[in-house]
Amino acid sequence: MEKTTHIPNEKKIYAKHVGKGEKIKLKDIAFFPIEYILRCVDGPYEGKQIRIKDLGDEIIIGSGSECNFYLKDSGISKKHCKLTWVPSTIIYFLEDLESDLGTWLKISCLDDAYEIKENTVFSLFQHVFEITNDSTSKVLRFLQGPKKGAEYNIDEESILMIGKKGTDIELEMKCLENQIYKIMKIKGRIFIINNCDEMTDEGLFYKIHKNERAVVRGGDIIRIGKSCFRIIVHNWGIFSEIGDRMQQEDRNCIIDDLRLFDEVVIPFYAVYDGHGGKIKIKMK
Repeated sequence: MEKTTHIPNEKKIYAKHVGKGEKIKLKDIAFFPIEYILRCVDGPYEGKQIRIKDLGDEIIIGSGSECNFYLKDSGISKKHCKLTWVPSTIIYFLEDLESDLGTWLKISCLDDAYEIKENTVFSLFQHVFEITNDSTSKVLRFLQGPKKGAEYNIDEESILMIGKKGTDIELEMKCLENQIYKIMKIKGRIFIINNCDEMTDEGLFYKIHKNERAVVRGGDIIRIGKSCFRIIVHNWGIFSEIGDRMQQEDRNCIIDDLRLFDEVVIPFYAVYDGHGGKIKIKMK
């Protein structure tokens, strides 16, 4: 049986000149269909990719033969998770299908604070911790890693910093020293913020609850079993040549979606010439 996929009406994109004093309105920007690519950035399938729309509007990911996105991986359940396109939008819903090891979504530094509405498990490199948020306790508790068993209270109107160096909770991590996360409790509500200066494929992931439908879009990174998949907008690649320098001083910046709008995807690609010195790229 042939399966049809609904695609919104295609429109061309035209440049619009904006004169002095004029403003661009969202309605002036033509809508165009998003053909996201799901690329494996870490794990057994690293480098492999597929256009999401080729799999249809609903994608079942797992190790079972009945899944339309089949992955042969010991860490992936027969029916692991599901991606569902929201018609006429740039977003997908991500749901866990009661997998054994869970479905994990990376908290981006481009997103607003993630609110913890119930007990949530997080993964940060080799560290796994849980933040409880109920009427009796609001505590950060380490479940795996060198700090297993350690607990930290989350106080009202205060900030708890997690990072590699010079923070309230210092962790052993194979990452940049400026990879820092903030946990805040405001009027009983708990928020966690990715305060990193640079964008990487690694970082802080949270485990999607069984009854949760997480929103994903360009740039999001999903961890399924032993593999991490990044949703990219264009089929980009990177190559660098050091030349005569002792170390690579040039830098690049790839942002699949700046997330300026909820209706339009705006990617950003840049190369920075070091000119004899290191360049530090800050996102905030």
